[in-house]
Amino acid sequence: MIAPKVRLRFLVRLRFLLAVAVCGLLASARGLQAPPDRAKNSGDVRAAGTPPPVIYFPKQTVDASFARSTPVHQSPVLYDGDHDAHHYRIATSRRYKPSNVEMHMKDTDIMYVLQGSATIVTGGQLEGITPAAKLPNGSLAPADEIRALEIVGGDSRHLAAGDVIIIPNGVGHQFTKVEGPFLYLVVKCR
Repeated sequence: MIAPKVRLRFLVRLRFLLAVAVCGLLASARGLQAPPDRAKNSGDVRAAGTPPPVIYFPKQTVDASFARSTPVHQSPVLYDGDHDAHHYRIATSRRYKPSNVEMHMKDTDIMYVLQGSATIVTGGQLEGITPAAKLPNGSLAPADEIRALEIVGGDSRHLAAGDVIIIPNGVGHQFTKVEGPFLYLVVKCR
């Protein structure tokens, strides 16, 4: 019999891995990946060329990335997908307070909650859209992202440690209540 703590840790990691797998499926479904290469699928490693390296982040590196997240720089990038070559980016995010609405037109967000809890509202109608919105660090929001003051009529969910939420591109989302610090990994898929 597996100890409850070990089983819980396994289930939490499994949920996150499933979320990352969904990211790959989303990219594949959108046709963002190259068409299948018969040499790569033949089982002959030499015919397929050199595979990309496995990328590993030890706990200390992940903890250091979370330590860099501040109220101004909320989501330091842990991995940038070789500058979008793999169509995803991983950020360590920390929130202390509610946020304005975000809507990413290109990125799907897969969030895995590590600590704290928050209420997130998704969908609905965006009110108070802010053109050329400024981010907490003073830079402008990317042109393919929309910012607004609030969501009216969306779905509200309570998130806590171990939860995973997938927010497709084109869906507004807003943290309306934060208990924490609220720490989460976010995988942004294109």
